Amino acid sequence: MNKLAISAIVVAFLSLTGAAVTLYWVSNNDPIDQSETQAAAAQKDAFLELVGSLKTDEQQFLTEMQEIVESSSFPWSVSDAKLVLDATGKFPSREKLFAIDHVTAFTMSLPNQTEDPFHFVSAEDKRLIQLHVGGTWNRTRVLEVRNALAKIAPTFKVLASPPDWEVESRGGPRPQLAYLEWLESAHKEVSAGVRLTKLEQCSIPAFSTLDAQLLRHMAAVWNCPAAKKAFPPELFGNLYEGNRLVALPPSLKTYEALISQRVMNERQQLFGGEPSEEAISALNEIYGIRMGQFLETVAGFPHQ
Repeated sequence: MNKLAISAIVVAFLSLTGAAVTLYWVSNNDPIDQSETQAAAAQKDAFLELVGSLKTDEQQFLTEMQEIVESSSFPWSVSDAKLVLDATGKFPSREKLFAIDHVTAFTMSLPNQTEDPFHFVSAEDKRLIQLHVGGTWNRTRVLEVRNALAKIAPTFKVLASPPDWEVESRGGPRPQLAYLEWLESAHKEVSAGVRLTKLEQCSIPAFSTLDAQLLRHMAAVWNCPAAKKAFPPELFGNLYEGNRLVALPPSLKTYEALISQRVMNERQQLFGGEPSEEAISALNEIYGIRMGQFLETVAGFPHQ
């Protein structure tokens, strides 16, 4: 008797008595169904063991893998590309994600820690990450870098948002306000609708294309003309490599006092004398939150 016939009989008995269905199903259960159930249970156990080894939980792992897959710049095979499209925009599903061969290949390498940290990015994005971060890669270092970038991402999003203020000049030309001009122009260096990670914590030891996108846009914002005025090489030489400011400058923390002093001078130029409480609140929003939090998280990046 095939499965369809059994199912039909069970449905028929269901309309008569639940007890009869239970007895009938137990005595006529297809052994293939049992083996499939056992295999599914074994796969689930193996998956949970894998998730546990990464010190995360099932939903966090699937959410993170979904983001990596949806944003991936890796050149998918034709079959995988269809499965990625099917999974995109959906609630993270173990069945959908693990149907993708490239995902399965990665997870199979995790138990013995032979995973490739660049498994989900293109050759160009791999080159970009290595250019800006570099160093020796192991699981600990990959997660350290990914979590640091995840911490920077929301502060960069604020920094690169269009300005919500206007500066009126009364009785003369507008003064030179290097940092304010940098903040006013930063959004022009970022692609419209750019996607940044929404993760607060990363547990998968593989770079995401979103990691590379963040570095790419940070480099652009650091090197716009206004940034060069805000951080001139004659004052901030150690932030440069050649004639370019680096996206993750290792020496940024050593310039905290200088930046603070220059910001204070700029604030005084904006209002002079004693600014109102409203003005102080606006300045704190612009210089403290929009710029200060970004610089603080970048300065805290764990360089090797």
